[in-house]
Amino acid sequence: MQENSLFMVYVAIGSMVFSGTYIATLAIFSESVEHRFKIEYFTKALEKDAAFYDVQNPNEMASKINKEAGAVKKGTCEKIGALNMSLASVVLGFVAAFYFGWKYSLVLLGGMPVMMAAGVMWGMAMESGTVE
Repeated sequence: MQENSLFMVYVAIGSMVFSGTYIATLAIFSESVEHRFKIEYFTKALEKDAAFYDVQNPNEMASKINKEAGAVKKGTCEKIGALNMSLASVVLGFVAAFYFGWKYSLVLLGGMPVMMAAGVMWGMAMESGTVE
């Protein structure tokens, strides 16, 4: 029993180190994507002819670029990061569960279709409630 708890301490420390590294690199990546997006957006806006600026308000361009770049950053950093962390947690959780108690893991695995159906229904409910 002592070696299992020591193993779990090592897993927790490793998880903390890898999660911190993952979040830091993902933040750096999303900042890079946001910067490139702003430059590309501004470059494309400068290529427009003068009639474009008759319809659009040029004073709002900076705030529009920042708003859209912020949405891209949020998508690349928070959403993709949360998805990757969730998937990794599920997979590594099942690996650890099968290693330490495979009989209980098989019982829980039998309930996976119910959990997946509930997740799909929740996703459909969330999607129907959003306004685009």
